[in-house]
Amino acid sequence: MASVLTHSSRAGAFFFFTREVKVMNDEKMLDVREAADRLNVSPFTIRRMLAERSLQFRRIGSGRGRLRISERDLREYQEQRTVSAVAA
Repeated sequence: MASVLTHSSRAGAFFFFTREVKVMNDEKMLDVREAADRLNVSPFTIRRMLAERSLQFRRIGSGRGRLRISERDLREYQEQRTVSAVAA
């Protein structure tokens, strides 16, 4: 488990606390914004890719769950879309 520093605001005051984030099989799980930053696209584009099932994801938590993408799945997505150079 990894500790993550996060914050919450209440009536204009900020409270900082740590929460434990489980890392599946020692693999970091990224949220939509982090995945978008890594691919240099918008979070909307990541959500569209998830809806189209072109990028693997997991729902973590209760209810509909929070969307998480593993670093490994993101790397595989990038490798599948890499175009090789052609010698002239």
